[in-house]
Amino acid sequence: MESRLVQIWAAGFGDQRRVAGVFGPYEDWLLPMGGDLLLLHPILQEWWVLDQLHDAWVPTGFGPGEALFTVEDRRLRASPVDTRSEPEGRDGIGELDPSGASSESAGARGLPERPEQRQNGQVTGCGQCGAPVAVSNRFCPRCGAPLSR
Repeated sequence: MESRLVQIWAAGFGDQRRVAGVFGPYEDWLLPMGGDLLLLHPILQEWWVLDQLHDAWVPTGFGPGEALFTVEDRRLRASPVDTRSEPEGRDGIGELDPSGASSESAGARGLPERPEQRQNGQVTGCGQCGAPVAVSNRFCPRCGAPLSR
């Protein structure tokens, strides 16, 4: 799915002016994972997860090729794909919970907890790894940690 998206963008759109004509049906970009549903948004080139409680799509903070999504203990998780080595004692996996809650805190995984960086009440930096994050992200794009809202 990710390689197909890269090919579409690389080839260009030609004379096609309809989104469905360029990218195909919406269903082609859905990826069921256990009881969750991921969407590779073809225009934004980002992975989104369905917040089933609110019936709304939420950005994961990851683009194509930036994360490996898995289901462990019936929970959707993201492991950032990175060529750099992880710091010692860190598994690099963050739990994806669209509601923003996590059953596993940074401290429970042996990581030092940091206060999330905030500006005007919005999270701007990850409390786990310190990476800058977009206000719209629900998960850190570097370490996959859920961000509170």
